Amino acid sequence: MAQEDDGLPFACFICRTNFLEVKDPVMTKCKHYYCEHCALKHYQKDKTCFVCNEPTGGVFNVARDILAKTKANAKAEADKAAGKEPQDDGQRATLQLRKDFEKDKSEIYAPGQSGGWSIPSGGRSNYL
Repeated sequence: MAQEDDGLPFACFICRTNFLEVKDPVMTKCKHYYCEHCALKHYQKDKTCFVCNEPTGGVFNVARDILAKTKANAKAEADKAAGKEPQDDGQRATLQLRKDFEKDKSEIYAPGQSGGWSIPSGGRSNYL
């Protein structure tokens, strides 16, 4: 099952339903994530984790990290649809880095140059 950068899976390991569509994700003691329905149905047949075969002991905790992630994703999508700027510091930092990159790129690749590298106006380059 593919995972995103934060290490959290994006879908139930059993039914492969995206966690954005699941209202009750759970996590086992061995840190594997499922829909509550799938976890309980599997537990009725087999008392071990579907992924690693470790005994679950019937313990299925609310996957708060998945819920937080889906809530943040939903808010970001709503903000994007409404044309709002990102509210979280990580999103703001990413946007600032993009703006800085575009500014630096425009100084390095000034229009009318024949290509190659040039030193931005304002002094020495740290790379020379």
